[in-house]
Amino acid sequence: MLGRWCIECKRYGDGSEPSADWWNQVLIASRNDNQIPALVYKFNRKPLKVRILASSINTEIENQDITVDLSWEDFISIIKELFLEDIDLHEQSPQV
Repeated sequence: MLGRWCIECKRYGDGSEPSADWWNQVLIASRNDNQIPALVYKFNRKPLKVRILASSINTEIENQDITVDLSWEDFISIIKELFLEDIDLHEQSPQV
């Protein structure tokens, strides 16, 4: 977790697209506390990627089925640009 973000991390050998089961898992987990889902995934010889709901970064998008796959670097930039309150919330919460 990072503030309101529910982050699941997955790694798999071969492939390039994350499993629908992985995405469904993070969607279900994020519903518990009305969190924002993010799936961080990695395949062999492929860069780290992050899947999020498009509506997380553009509230005018109402269709909750539209996703965006970002590079790790772009995801971090978006968090720093749009979600500073989540970084602050994370830093204030007790770490386990």
